[in-house]
Amino acid sequence: FPANLEREAPTMNYEERLEQAVIDCNLPFTPADLQLEDVLNAAYCDRFLFAYSVGGGKTLCATLVGMVWDSDHNSIIMPPILLPQWQRWLAKVGLTNVKLFHGPRRTPRDLDAKWVVMSHAMFRDSFDMIEYIYRGKDVALFIDEAQVLKSVKSVTYRKVSKFIQPDRKLVMMTATPTS
Repeated sequence: FPANLEREAPTMNYEERLEQAVIDCNLPFTPADLQLEDVLNAAYCDRFLFAYSVGGGKTLCATLVGMVWDSDHNSIIMPPILLPQWQRWLAKVGLTNVKLFHGPRRTPRDLDAKWVVMSHAMFRDSFDMIEYIYRGKDVALFIDEAQVLKSVKSVTYRKVSKFIQPDRKLVMMTATPTS
């Protein structure tokens, strides 16, 4: 386990938070035991990859992890085509403080939201401003279609690595086989 598990224990343990998150989401189905187990593993490890096949519940699990962590901000980066899908999903499960970040010239205040969705390119291209605004804040980073990080030489990989440093939480999601 990472060294950051030595942090002060939360007032409500992760198991209780997960139970409450499932209730708060008002889902029309019960998550599978394996999914709930993986959510807890991700929460305790602070870094996790959901590599389920298509339709396996990566979005559900990542959302539950974000609710369990209860960070100041949850930034979800993804390909642009998935932005509307993520916004609909977060609204469907009852999360209200959700904003779509369009960039520093259009919506910089949206980074103050609890849940912020943006494209991989927007994260990469607005990185300096994002890093500045989130400096000193508890921010969890969620990366959908995480195969974008497979090359350590890519700009996106370097920006994500710099952003999370040793103390920020990270959830990656992909159904594409990656190393």
